[in-house]
Amino acid sequence: MADTCYLGFQEGVATFLCSEDLGAQVPVKITANGTVAAAADGEAFHGVTAGPARKGYVAVQLTGFVELPLKDGGTNPSLGFAALAAGGNGSVTSGTAGTAGTCLVLSVDTDAKTVGFLLPN
Repeated sequence: MADTCYLGFQEGVATFLCSEDLGAQVPVKITANGTVAAAADGEAFHGVTAGPARKGYVAVQLTGFVELPLKDGGTNPSLGFAALAAGGNGSVTSGTAGTAGTCLVLSVDTDAKTVGFLLPN
């Protein structure tokens, strides 16, 4: 994968309200009109924070390529279209259809324990 790069591909970011102190690259879910919170372990997520929250606001990436850590002890997703769920602590894991979002998984690095995927458009 060293010769390929997907960063910036169809990247779409919007600003949301947040009631908690979110860091960068945290899977989040929409909890109210214009508001997000961290998605809990096993929950579907709607985007990933593009940076840390500031003064009650956070930028959330809703489309494009993202690379996040795999959940320790979680099930690694397959390449291609796969159900992904939040894994807690900013990680992701394989999910179940209906309770997780379907993303296009482009890379799974079991050594670095990361997964690269496209958020759905």
